[in-house]
Amino acid sequence: MNEDEASQTNPSTPKQPTRMTGVFEIRDLETLRTIADPLRMQIFEQLAAAPLTVKELASRLGLSPSRLYYHMNVLEEHELIQVVGQNIIGNLVEKVYRAAAGELDVAPTLLAFDTPAGKESIVTMAASTLDTTREDLMRSLEARAYALQEGAPQRRRPIMVTRTMQRIPESQAALFQERLSTLLREFDAAAVGEDGEEDPAHAYALMIALYPHFDYPRAEEVEGEQEEAAL
Repeated sequence: MNEDEASQTNPSTPKQPTRMTGVFEIRDLETLRTIADPLRMQIFEQLAAAPLTVKELASRLGLSPSRLYYHMNVLEEHELIQVVGQNIIGNLVEKVYRAAAGELDVAPTLLAFDTPAGKESIVTMAASTLDTTREDLMRSLEARAYALQEGAPQRRRPIMVTRTMQRIPESQAALFQERLSTLLREFDAAAVGEDGEEDPAHAYALMIALYPHFDYPRAEEVEGEQEEAAL
């Protein structure tokens, strides 16, 4: 390989940290709809972990680059990702992308349940999280099965997918929320940029959902409430 064929990074491209930090606050419904797409969320997560070209990103996701270009453009238009450099291979120039931040947050003003827009925001956010988790889990299982078929060494890793529902005191619900928040902070704090010599690192995903469960009122309960209101 000669010098012209070698991959080069634009000298003006700043060095990027292993993982992005900071929080990108979503302040409008259109941006929330944009990131609600499971594939776009996976793209954002990959680019939060490391700067990548579309080709590199496609390889990690097990997709063809042509599947990603439209989604990359939409994410860039809404400033969720940005170009941070370029790789030059001969006459080919590949853009290097990075997420705008390490995490996403939704502005409280978008989550007012007593407005139609607020309801849509909450539903969109919940659907995005659940759909992204489902698709990422299935893709990870398929990717691991493929790697094992190709001769990758076997290694047992923990995986937990469960659901339970219990009737608990309201005070206990608040305590569980705080304990789960603490666990999430500990999970984030455990992140490392490089593998240790004796304790190699691996990417893990953690999704937490704690919410009050409601049933629709029975017909007789509604009728009883209407009679009381009439009295």
